[in-house]
Amino acid sequence: MTTVDIDYQDLVLLNTRLREEDIRYRVTYKNPTTACLEPPGACCCTPERQEGAYRVIRDYYQSKGIQATFSQDGLYFILSEIP
Repeated sequence: MTTVDIDYQDLVLLNTRLREEDIRYRVTYKNPTTACLEPPGACCCTPERQEGAYRVIRDYYQSKGIQATFSQDGLYFILSEIP
């Protein structure tokens, strides 16, 4: 699996999509190969919103031929080329 660097502009576009869908999660840059998925406050943190955030991120990168893989705790993701 070849890791792909995270482009800051992609995070900006992802945050726009998350906001448009009222998911309330936010994506931030951690390092060149890892991004952080920041959950909303406890009152807005629901399984539906979390799954929505995963869906938006996966769909976005899949359209670019890239796979997003989330950490076990679901708070981070890395990118890799789709084989």
